Amino acid sequence: MACHNTEASLMIPLAVNLLLLLCCGVFGYLTRNVPENFNESWYIVITVGVTFVIWIAFLSTYFMAFYIFYQAAVQAFALFLNVTVVVVIIFGPKLYALYNIPDSEIKISHFKPRD
Repeated sequence: MACHNTEASLMIPLAVNLLLLLCCGVFGYLTRNVPENFNESWYIVITVGVTFVIWIAFLSTYFMAFYIFYQAAVQAFALFLNVTVVVVIIFGPKLYALYNIPDSEIKISHFKPRD
């Protein structure tokens, strides 16, 4: 049992995802000087870089695999690895701060709305 897809049916959605990934990377880089309370751009840039590395490894392995079930296994593993990396990089620091930083060390800054 196998799906007989063309290369275009794989490359078009990946191209759209690549465009969105590039936009996230560019905006993450441009917003690196935002005040510290709102600054998550470093994590976004790292996530984009790791995702690029995973995709390069995925695409080269996917198109070199001879059997279709190897391609499906490579695709599933690459997606699982990518999601795991994103969750760990984006939510890992928040969970660390939630469980390991005492409440006495947390600074909450209030800002005034513009009139």
